Amino acid sequence: MTRAPSVSRALVAALRAVPLGPEDQAATALAKGYAAGIDADRAELARLGPPLLAVLAALRMTPAARAAVVKGGAPGGGTDGGPLGQLRALRGTRADRAASMDTSAS
Repeated sequence: MTRAPSVSRALVAALRAVPLGPEDQAATALAKGYAAGIDADRAELARLGPPLLAVLAALRMTPAARAAVVKGGAPGGGTDGGPLGQLRALRGTRADRAASMDTSAS
């Protein structure tokens, strides 16, 4: 019988390839815990797989999350708090203010 690949080993290799900062340590530790749980008992994959995938998406370590960054959005369709997302939000509020401005002379 062939042994299933280690999710923990794959995660560690992926973490090495991604630039993460100190602010990502909690999410990284959470992902490692989920991966260890899956490695310990493959029956846990159905329960722990979705939350592991969510953590990976938050760390932008999934194809969908990376594609959202390239397209200028955050995973799930929201906008991220990065500079581009902030500029887009400001542009939207500026347009709203301009539309509501009274252009008639008083």
